[in-house]
Amino acid sequence: TMMILCNPQNPIGIVWSRATLQRLGELCLKYHVLVVADEIHCDLTLNGHTYTPFSSLTAPVAHNSISCISPSKTFNVAALHAATLIIPDAHVRALVSRGINNDELAEPNSFVIPASIAAYTEGHDWVAALRTK
Repeated sequence: TMMILCNPQNPIGIVWSRATLQRLGELCLKYHVLVVADEIHCDLTLNGHTYTPFSSLTAPVAHNSISCISPSKTFNVAALHAATLIIPDAHVRALVSRGINNDELAEPNSFVIPASIAAYTEGHDWVAALRTK
C-alpha cells in the first residue's frame, strides 16, 4: 500500500509541521504504508514558513519513504524533465531503480544536470523574490 503526500501541500499551501509529518510517518509504518512524498513545491513556501523534508524525519520513518523533488516548479524549467528521488531504504531504492531503468526513465537529457546545478547554486535571488510575492 502506498500514500502520496504533497509536502508542502498544493494548491492551498499547507506547510506540514515536523510533528505532524512524524506522526503520519509513524502511522504509515504501523499499517505498512509506503509514503511517496511529492516535495516539488518545497522551495515555494510563503509567510516565513519552512518546509520539513520527509526524509529528515526519524530513520525508521524516513526509510519508509520516497521523496520526489525537482527544480521544475521553482525555476520554471519543467521542459527539462529534471527530477530527483530520495530513497533512504536500500531495498526500496533497488526496486525503484529497477523500475525506472527498465522503462528507461533514468536517462536525463544533456541539459538537466548543468541546468539543475545552476538553478540550485545561482538561483537564490530568484527564490527569495518568489517567496515575497
